[in-house]
Amino acid sequence: MRLRLCLVILAALAAMFAGPRTAVSQTATVNPDVYVANQYTSAITRLFASPVSDDNWGQDRLNGSSIRPGARGELRPERGRGCMWDIRVIYQNGREEEKRRVELCSIAEVVFNGENARMPQQQGQQNQTPPRAPQQPQTPPQQQQTPPQPPRSADTMIINQGPATVVGLFAQAVSGGDWGQDRLGNGTLRAAGRFHLRLAADQGCSFNLRIQFAGGAVDNRNNVDLCATPELLLSARSQPGQAIASGTGFYVSRTGHVLTTFHTVRNCSAVSVARQGGQRIAMVRVADDAENDLALYRIPDLVSPVAPFRAAQAPVRPGERLVVVGYPARRMLGQVTVVESSVTAATGARGEATRFQFQGGPVEEPWGAPIYDQNGLVVGIANDPQFMGRAGTAVSREAIQRFLKAHNVEAIEVAAGETRRVPSMQDYAFPVVLPLDCIN
Repeated sequence: MRLRLCLVILAALAAMFAGPRTAVSQTATVNPDVYVANQYTSAITRLFASPVSDDNWGQDRLNGSSIRPGARGELRPERGRGCMWDIRVIYQNGREEEKRRVELCSIAEVVFNGENARMPQQQGQQNQTPPRAPQQPQTPPQQQQTPPQPPRSADTMIINQGPATVVGLFAQAVSGGDWGQDRLGNGTLRAAGRFHLRLAADQGCSFNLRIQFAGGAVDNRNNVDLCATPELLLSARSQPGQAIASGTGFYVSRTGHVLTTFHTVRNCSAVSVARQGGQRIAMVRVADDAENDLALYRIPDLVSPVAPFRAAQAPVRPGERLVVVGYPARRMLGQVTVVESSVTAATGARGEATRFQFQGGPVEEPWGAPIYDQNGLVVGIANDPQFMGRAGTAVSREAIQRFLKAHNVEAIEVAAGETRRVPSMQDYAFPVVLPLDCIN
């Protein structure tokens, strides 16, 4: 296994150094993520967003939080549902405001200033779905015709309320047939994540569902009418000490400090390094930074290898070739994934200096994975929770270094032009890069 993996990595490296490549298109995949800015005098306490083709608002996106006056919140619509969305907010003073047909892929911010805010006409109206378009004039009864209705389709939004990650989703038509393939493909559905489940119209509306969670829990739901279920809420009860999710981390000091992303570990009671045979090495939490999506842990009494960082004088450049190394969420322990990539933008999607963007590849959810340059030096950490088959987002080396120094961790830096040997298996993979288990 180790020999085969080494050959795969050497082949990837050889291809990476084989000369110029054609530029990667940056416009192939749309990104509907935006900020919602509150410029009204009352806090936004509820936020709804729905594609213009839908006839319901779905779940409150703030999930109990709020956007205070003068502040901004992030809206991350589901991928694959287009760019044209309707947005609705409810303020703390009871007023509500809507913006229709907002083209999210071409803007970075949607502003609500209360200019069109209004009180609901009757109690409880904020929970109702307003019509998507004005009513058309009624034709006289003798001229009125009922257009043919398309067949209903099983189309629902799966929402994981956590805490465990969904690792398998299967659907079986009640009318007959087998369970078929995993509807999540090679991905997973993390806590607070959403997955749009669409099934063929010719299979009817009633399905049996089998949901498999990390840690082994299974939720079987029989005879669910998916045509009449716009949202399906999932949650898994897991036993204390059970792994409910997984991720990647890597050593950033010789004294056992391990860096990962905050969103990977925010629902964990404990985090440990996974080992073969179900064994785990416990880690101690040192610090986290939710804003920059970073978390720092330490394995006590350990002298560890370390991943060297590129010196600050050499920021990443568009077109620069990279290598992403991590354990995807659906990994088989011991099979680290090494993917060649490239920088698509030197800043985040909204111009953030603490981020850069890189080309997606055939790796699912490499959260917490170190991103290396062609000399084997770390330039960032993969953190975009939506990364799959599109441009991913990474926290920059500069943001990481500030975080580490604030907690008295001195990472090793190497100048970009310094002579180094060609990166090998030991530079990229185990034991520098670690598979992590999130423990309930």
